[in-house]
Amino acid sequence: MSGIVNTAGSRSGVIGTFPMTDPSIGAVRYTNKGTFSAGAAGAIIAIGGSASTQRFNFDNGGGGDTTNYVTGSTNNDLKIQTRGIYIITFSVVAYIVSGEERSVSAKIRGFGSGSTNILGQGNGHVIALDSSTGYTGVDAIYTGLVPANSEINFQTASGSQGNAQINTHTSATLTLIREVA
Repeated sequence: MSGIVNTAGSRSGVIGTFPMTDPSIGAVRYTNKGTFSAGAAGAIIAIGGSASTQRFNFDNGGGGDTTNYVTGSTNNDLKIQTRGIYIITFSVVAYIVSGEERSVSAKIRGFGSGSTNILGQGNGHVIALDSSTGYTGVDAIYTGLVPANSEINFQTASGSQGNAQINTHTSATLTLIREVA
């Protein structure tokens, strides 16, 4: 039985020809540039432009595909130029220093400029601690077909009790698993 499991993926072509060991092909990672507040109305993290804190920086630490992923129609949109099957993750790290507990959400939205269509969503809760900072991590994941030249955006929000602070460890990762004609 173990022989079947170990060879099925490599022989079936499910992954296609994408070399999973080479991060420079089909993958990109963005990290948040600075800490900012996310209120109940939500905050979209910019891909381009010159926002001082509420903006993703391209993280090329392990290589990365800078031709498939570009700024979209607005600074808040990321344009994905290659049609294919993707894994897209959005990981939000939020905290509160004082005040009431609050919910925190992370949303991957697309497939158009300024889209509000939710592709993946995660929800969490920051716990208020006495005289200490409380943290939470929230992940949104989308796995599926992304049409060519699609635009997506990343939104985070906190409950109406107050604003959670979005930490610089917030990140998004996009990986092209397989191109689709």
